[in-house]
Amino acid sequence: MVLRRDRVHILSASRSERSRISSADYHFLNSRVFTEIVSYAGIDIRVTDPISTCIHMAQFCTREEITVLFDQLLRRHQKNKMSDYRELEERISSLPPQVNGSKRARWAWRHCRMNTDSSMETRLRLILEAARFPTPEVNPHFVGKTGQYDFYMDLAYCSLAIAFEYQGVEFHTGESWLTQDSMKAIAFMNSGGLIIPVTKEQLSDESMKKRLIDTVRSLRRQRMRLSGRQRAGYAALFEKT
Repeated sequence: MVLRRDRVHILSASRSERSRISSADYHFLNSRVFTEIVSYAGIDIRVTDPISTCIHMAQFCTREEITVLFDQLLRRHQKNKMSDYRELEERISSLPPQVNGSKRARWAWRHCRMNTDSSMETRLRLILEAARFPTPEVNPHFVGKTGQYDFYMDLAYCSLAIAFEYQGVEFHTGESWLTQDSMKAIAFMNSGGLIIPVTKEQLSDESMKKRLIDTVRSLRRQRMRLSGRQRAGYAALFEKT
């Protein structure tokens, strides 16, 4: 089953509800669905909570895309955050096995991470995991040797001082953002770090994705030769959370 783009899809808490609108479809989720009432123009509209909606989408999306949705619930910035890990864990663990997409939802829950910033960073992290790399740290706080810096790297292998920075057009083209990105890169590289810039095309084009994976594998192989003392020194560049 796929969602039709030409229709409005509504999540229902009751099997008896059916749409009277020709351009809308109702979907029943046979699990706990939390709703709130929103009144508009004298009409009461029940709106499902974000977790219910994301769980319902598991029957239509890949497990990777459900992970993207779960990560979106757990954003780093409070204004974008819609849930916390414990609440999501409770809802996922209570899912009956017969719920459509429950296996994908559980897989996504095991692979989602708190404090993400963007969906593309999540996709990059999943690509690295699929290539059998260790899961990188999400938004590690780079402070330098004496705490003189205050930057968050998108993803990083902290003890190897390898960081990934997603180059999104929306947030990285303004003058202030370009200046900050440059300052971050210079500070990190001056501390001995390596930065791998990543674009949307590298995550969607298979040949470009392969080159990215090969680059990560080569850099990790080089950095794995570092001594334990050197790795500890690189790890100390990041603030412990």
